[in-house]
Amino acid sequence: MLRYDEVREEFFSLYVLSLYYNEDYIKQASNFDTPEEFQKLINHILNTKFLFNNEAIQSARTYLKKQFHYKIIDKEKFDCFKGSDRGSWFALMYIYNNRISPETSSSVNIFAQDNIYNPNSTPASFFEFENIDEIKNFSLDEVQAEMQVVISPSNKEKNRDTPEKYSRRFYLTSGADPDNYSPNTTSEQERICTLMRFIDLAPVSLSQKISYFRKLHDKWLEQYNTFLTDYDWLDKKDEKQAIYCWEYLRNKNMIPFYLKPYNTAMRIQMIIACMDSWDTGVEEKYFFIQKMKHAWQQAVSSRKKDKK
Repeated sequence: MLRYDEVREEFFSLYVLSLYYNEDYIKQASNFDTPEEFQKLINHILNTKFLFNNEAIQSARTYLKKQFHYKIIDKEKFDCFKGSDRGSWFALMYIYNNRISPETSSSVNIFAQDNIYNPNSTPASFFEFENIDEIKNFSLDEVQAEMQVVISPSNKEKNRDTPEKYSRRFYLTSGADPDNYSPNTTSEQERICTLMRFIDLAPVSLSQKISYFRKLHDKWLEQYNTFLTDYDWLDKKDEKQAIYCWEYLRNKNMIPFYLKPYNTAMRIQMIIACMDSWDTGVEEKYFFIQKMKHAWQQAVSSRKKDKK
């Protein structure tokens, strides 16, 4: 199966052409298996629109390359979510729970009948070029150095008052559309590509994409370092535990409707991702995790007593 990062520039070119010409070229390319098929479609579009005028076609190709260069975050930046299933799952959940900018909801399908490109519906800044000398090579190290990492509550005293009941729920999404971006990915690479595509195709400026990416990265570092060992009790091979915790969260409306795990390990990964992406206070989250853990331990203890 062709990965998004293998045809990233071609995919982005079709996206720009779709906005310009009021056509869903992305849908036409949905079943392509090779980069050559993407390139063939781009050639067909340009030849049709410019009537085989080579000079005009070359000018259009140059423009598409500039759009790609000025509107995408370098691929290497996404490596910060590699090497950890938890990291890539967090990033995936983040894009479903968060809009990419205050003024543009990514849950809107730009190819829907009422939302197709016209000068009044697509931000004009999307087709304009920025001065990227200062923002193109942004550093994530600066964000990490500036971030204050909170000590994990698991290393603190446990005799604190229980915080107020949690309030955030996940059954509504304000971010990525699960119909266009699969939330049920089977590999880290697929999750990274989904994240990359979501940010690439946002009709906003590069600086806005970078701002979104920085916040995502910052949130991940915070969750990973704050709750470093709090999920160690979850066993990716224990199906009964996975189902129990899944139902525990679902009964509290904390499992999004679009998550459909294929196996036990994936179910546990999704459970952790839901908790990591829960936007609440450290103390509140810590106590909730402990409460779920104790509920599971009591369930196991009850089963053992019933067998005797």
